[in-house]
Amino acid sequence: MSKLPIEIHRYETAQRRIAFIISSLNSNSVITTRNIFKHIHASEAAIVLHFLSPSQREKLINILGSDFDPYILAFLDDEVREEIVDSWANDQLGKALSSLNEHDALEILSELHPEQRKAILKSISPEIRIFLEEGLSYPEKSAGRLMCYQVVALPQYWTMEKAKSFLAKAKHLPEEFYSIFIVDNFNKPVGFIKLQDVYRYAKSTVLSSCMEDVLFEASTDTDQEELALLFKQYSAINAPIVNKNGRIVGVINANLIVNIIFKESAEDLLHMAGVEDTGFHANIIETARARFKWLFVSSCTAMLSSSVIGMFQGVISTHHQLSIVLPMTAAMGGNSGMQVVAVIIRALSNRQISTINVWRVLRKEVLVGLHNGFIFAILFGLISYFFISKQIAFVLSIAIMLNIVWSSLIGMVLPMMLDKMGLDPALSTASFLTAMTDMMGYTALLLTASYFLL
Repeated sequence: MSKLPIEIHRYETAQRRIAFIISSLNSNSVITTRNIFKHIHASEAAIVLHFLSPSQREKLINILGSDFDPYILAFLDDEVREEIVDSWANDQLGKALSSLNEHDALEILSELHPEQRKAILKSISPEIRIFLEEGLSYPEKSAGRLMCYQVVALPQYWTMEKAKSFLAKAKHLPEEFYSIFIVDNFNKPVGFIKLQDVYRYAKSTVLSSCMEDVLFEASTDTDQEELALLFKQYSAINAPIVNKNGRIVGVINANLIVNIIFKESAEDLLHMAGVEDTGFHANIIETARARFKWLFVSSCTAMLSSSVIGMFQGVISTHHQLSIVLPMTAAMGGNSGMQVVAVIIRALSNRQISTINVWRVLRKEVLVGLHNGFIFAILFGLISYFFISKQIAFVLSIAIMLNIVWSSLIGMVLPMMLDKMGLDPALSTASFLTAMTDMMGYTALLLTASYFLL
C-alpha cells in the first residue's frame, strides 16, 4: 500500500500547526504557544522554527524561556541554530550543550568563535568537558568528532554470568547500544556479541567463545565519507572507533551514518549545480557571495565559448542557418557530458574507480558516446535535411557526433583529474565541462562548415 496519503496528511498537519503557531505569536497567546511546544517532538519544533522569520523566532524563544528543549538545536539548520545560540548567554548555552549527546554538542561548539567556545567549555561540568575537549581535538568530519564515548566493552575472559550482572547493575550505559564489544588485555576490540544474543548462552559461557568477529574498526581520524562506505559495505549497525594504539575509545551507530549520507548527498547535489552549501536559511549577502564565485567562472568560460564563434564570422554570415543549429551541438554535448559526470562522481565517492579499472571504464564511456553520437547524428541530420538546410545536415551530423564523443571523454577525465588534485569534483566540474563541450561543439560545427561549405 502506498504511503503517499499518509505523508501528505503529515505535511498538511505540520503546515496547519505552523500557521496556528504563527497566529498565536501574532496574537501574543503565550499559554497556547507554550502548550503546543510541550507536546511536540524536538524535530517537529525545529521545523516550526525554520518557517518562522527571525523576529518571530526571537519572540518564540522568549516565550518558551527555560522550557526551550535543547534537543531542538540538534535538528536545526546551521544558520537558524547560530541565530538562536548567539542570543543566549554562555552559561545558558553550556547548560544546553551538557544535555545533548557528544556529536551534537561538538557540532555546535565547532561553529562558535574560539573565545566563546572556551568560555562555554568552562561553564560545563568537568566530567563532560573532558570528552568535548578531546572531541574538538580531532579533525572536522572525522570519526573522532562523530563517535559516542559511551561504549560497552567487556574483557574476553569474562563469563556470560558476569556480563549479565554487569549490565544489570551498570548506571551509565549508553541510551542506545546494539552490541557488546569484546576486548583483550590491551583494550583492543577482538569481537562483539549482539545484545539480543546475550541471553541465548549459558551462564558459564566465556565471552571469547561465543563472540563474532568485528566486521571493521575505524580510527579516530577516519573521514565520515569513508565511514559511510564501510557501513554500506559491511551492512553494519555499529562500529568500534580506536585510537592510534588500536584501543577502543568510542562507537558509531548506523543511525548517525544515515544522517551523514543524507547530508553528503544533499551537498553533492548542490555542488553539481555549482552552489556551495551556505544553507537555505542563510541571509542574502552570504547566499549571493557563495554563488558569485562559480557564476564568475561561468561568465569567463562563456566568453571563451563566444570567442570561438567570433573566429568563424565569415562562414556564419555566408550560411546563416548555422546560427540555428549552434545551440543543438552545444546542448547535446553538455547534456551528454553531465550524464557521464554524474556517473563518474558517484563512482568516485563509492571508491568504484581506481587504476585497476580506469581504462575499462574510459573505453566503455567512449563507446557509449560513439553509440549515442551516431544515433543523434542521424536524427539531427534528418531534421536539418528536411527542415533547415540540406547543406547543413552533413555538417551538423559530424559536429553532433564529435561533441558527444568528446563530452563522454571529458566527462570522465575532468572529475577524475580534479579529484586527484584534491578538489571537489562535484563543485568544480559543472562550469568547466559546460565551457569545454560548448567550445568543442562550436569548433566542430564551424570548422567542418568552413571546410565543406566555403
